[in-house]
Amino acid sequence: LLLLLLLLLLLLLLLLQAYHARNSLPAPSTLLDIGCSTGISTRWYQAAFPDADIAGLDLSPYFLAVAELEERWVREGVCMWGGG
Repeated sequence: LLLLLLLLLLLLLLLLQAYHARNSLPAPSTLLDIGCSTGISTRWYQAAFPDADIAGLDLSPYFLAVAELEERWVREGVCMWGGG
């Protein structure tokens, strides 16, 4: 199920990029990822729109703590997951 959700997220991201390119829209400068969970989609948005200011929002303190920990690990070089 998780793999299916990740594939769906990737498809949506590719559709969003194609929509922007097809309609000659500028890349977003700000994005709010509502329901970001542990931040997987937020990191994918950051990879797709590297110049945008992106924030994740979730109601679960646990998911936000996991997202913060994973982001810290990426910055410190503990893991390689950077969203791409």
